[in-house]
Amino acid sequence: MGSRACPGCHTKVPIIALLLAGGVLACPHCQAELESDSASKQVSVWVGLTAGFVAWLAVGHPAGTFGWLLPVLISFAAFSVVTPLALALVGGVCPAGSSQSSEKKRC
Repeated sequence: MGSRACPGCHTKVPIIALLLAGGVLACPHCQAELESDSASKQVSVWVGLTAGFVAWLAVGHPAGTFGWLLPVLISFAAFSVVTPLALALVGGVCPAGSSQSSEKKRC
């Protein structure tokens, strides 16, 4: 499980705030700018992609004119549900670095 504690005041950040934050979120106690850990984002996306692929394989390829549509919808739904759940389990926070680019930043 990731550490959802603020590095400054060690207050736990709620899971809902972590999931709903588009980028930068504020610590509920000291109002410091925080963001999701990049490693936890990558792990949760890979878990979601794996769930989508397994759902694709489980549905198969039904016959018919729109036979391709059902596996796509089911795999998209699996990815959309599993990725936030995985982020809630492994998500951590780190200070938001405004001076570094997001590609070079490591939490």
